[in-house]
Amino acid sequence: MLTQKDLYEKQQHGTRVGMDPVPMPPTKVQAFLEEFPWIRKHVNEPIAQVYVSRVESSILNYFLHSIDIEMFSRMWEKITLLNEKGEEVIGEIKKWRKKFFFWGPPVARIKRISGTIPHHDFRTGYTPSVGTITERLGEKADSVRFLLSYYSYTQAVIVYKLPKGISMRQWIKNETELEKARLRGEVDSIN
Repeated sequence: MLTQKDLYEKQQHGTRVGMDPVPMPPTKVQAFLEEFPWIRKHVNEPIAQVYVSRVESSILNYFLHSIDIEMFSRMWEKITLLNEKGEEVIGEIKKWRKKFFFWGPPVARIKRISGTIPHHDFRTGYTPSVGTITERLGEKADSVRFLLSYYSYTQAVIVYKLPKGISMRQWIKNETELEKARLRGEVDSIN
């Protein structure tokens, strides 16, 4: 599976940080944007490279890539989970708490869960993976059809597509079953 880290490392081979990315022919970028017109809703930055890839199980443990070039300049990657129409998938969970700290009737508070994976979650102190955000979305993850990745350093867009007719949670379940079968085969071959 192609990742932004792969593109970054390929670009760094024999070059220095801060050089402009190697652009693809503008006709290829234009054709890509016509095929996926919703990209411009999510990426307002220059696009020099475009790729399409099938989702693989390694994406679930993928963490975003970012580098500090100088003190005030940061190159960042952004991944957004999108539905069939190219809209960000947003989930909601209901959290219950007491109205007045420890007493009073319980009150529900709706918390929105964004389908955009942050670089670093300052509230919790860690960087979530794609799999973590998918779990948080719960049933809303079933509407995910694409994962859109953009990295400001390479100016590359990668669209990861799920297989047709299968939801994100079902795909994760299928991948888990395949890994269980592989593990059983390895354990059985040792005996």
